[in-house]
Amino acid sequence: MRNIHLILHIHLAQATTALTIWCKFKYPLEFFLCCLEAARQSPEPVSEISKIHKEMQEFNIKLLRPHITKSQLNFSIEGNDIRFGLLSIKGIADKSIEKLSKFKMNIPPNSKCSKALIRRNYIIIYCAA
Repeated sequence: MRNIHLILHIHLAQATTALTIWCKFKYPLEFFLCCLEAARQSPEPVSEISKIHKEMQEFNIKLLRPHITKSQLNFSIEGNDIRFGLLSIKGIADKSIEKLSKFKMNIPPNSKCSKALIRRNYIIIYCAA
């Protein structure tokens, strides 16, 4: 009976590995997006994201910098690349992210907000008139 469980466990591990590899090569953007989201929850997210970023380069996928108007709260697919999520920026308080989200909802679609200076709990946004 023990051997059957061991054999089933081995086959499940092999199937999971095969499926993971298939997803990575068939849908690389979605695969790396999921990996980055999972890395955020790890004890050392910065080093995990760094490892994933190195591997993304082998697939010609760029990890785009956070952008005040283009970034979403979580990592997101942007064209053939992945945009860094605002929640994954180290050192930014949740209240700042909350204020930024509210601000982004009020930005007109064709606004030229391009730069943000984030210091302590203040977010300063420069917009061209």
